[in-house]
Amino acid sequence: MALNLIKRISGKELIKKAREVPLLNLREVNPYSNARISFKEFNPESEEVKPPTLYLLKPQIEWAKKLRNIFLKEHEIDVLKLKEALVYEINEQKFTLLPVIVEFSEADNQAVIADGAHRAFLARTLNKSFSALYVENADKEYPYYALPNEWSEVSLHEDLSTVSRKKNYRHENKEELYKLYRDYNILGEGLISAPR
Repeated sequence: MALNLIKRISGKELIKKAREVPLLNLREVNPYSNARISFKEFNPESEEVKPPTLYLLKPQIEWAKKLRNIFLKEHEIDVLKLKEALVYEINEQKFTLLPVIVEFSEADNQAVIADGAHRAFLARTLNKSFSALYVENADKEYPYYALPNEWSEVSLHEDLSTVSRKKNYRHENKEELYKLYRDYNILGEGLISAPR
C-alpha cells in the first residue's frame, strides 16, 4: 500500500486548534477553549487513564498496527508517541492521524481516552506507553459524553453487528447526549477516521 506523508501539524498548532473544538450539535460551544492542554505520556496498564468504550473493532486494531509499522519503516515516526498530527494520503484520499486524545473528566475524576482507543489498546498489547494530547479543565457544563470503564470490560469484535452495548453513556436521552459529543474534525484535513 502506498502511503504518502503530505504534512505534519505541529503540537503547538494542534493545541491552538484544540481550543476551537466545538460540540457536534452545539457548534457555538468550545469545551476546550479555557482548558489546560498539553502532551502527556500514559502507561495503558495504569489506572490513570481508562477507555470509555465497551467494544473495539479488530480490523481497526489491525489497521493501527499496520499504520504504525508503515510510519516506523518509511518515516521513523511511532504513531503511539505522536505529539503532532500527520496528514497523509492513500489512493488519492487524504486522512489525518491525530495523537490519542485524553480528557480528564472532572465529573468522573478520571482521565478518559476521548479519541484513539484502538491505538491505546495496541500500545497495551505491545506493552508500550503512548503519548496523548491531554486536556484538563474542560468546560464542566459539557462533560465527556461516555463514562469511563475498565479495560477488562472491553470486548473485541469483527464489526458492529455483534456489539450489544457500545458505551455507558452519560445520558440515556440521545438529544442531551449528542450535545456533549466533541467534533475533532477541525483538528486535521481530509478524513479523521481510519480508511476502511
